[in-house]
Amino acid sequence: MQLQNLNPPVKAICTTLDGARTNVPVYVVKTYKDGTEWYRKYSDGTIEQGGYITGLSTNTEKTFPFVVQFANPDSVTMHVTNIFTGDYSTYRGGITISSITNSEFTVWSDALTSSTYKDTTAYWEARGI
Repeated sequence: MQLQNLNPPVKAICTTLDGARTNVPVYVVKTYKDGTEWYRKYSDGTIEQGGYITGLSTNTEKTFPFVVQFANPDSVTMHVTNIFTGDYSTYRGGITISSITNSEFTVWSDALTSSTYKDTTAYWEARGI
């Protein structure tokens, strides 16, 4: 009996925004990483990118640039993960995305800052066209 490989090639199983709509396989055409900032561009025009933000403090709004611009800011979805330091039993608040353009995003922080917690930091990821 001959074994058959039932797993498709990697590029055939990558699916991005347009790939999911059209059922057309897509693949990574370009990648970039510098420190904590990175991005991936796909053959259908989808971009995934992310990085690390710092310098947020209590009740402040701050704007950060994307690593690479999106063509359509309405297609962008984001995820921000707050990084806490110090005593985990005390409330430190959170981060909310308040606006997104093709070149930057703005976040609001109600995170508590003190000598114990320092500035609030976070990882972010965005995906869109």
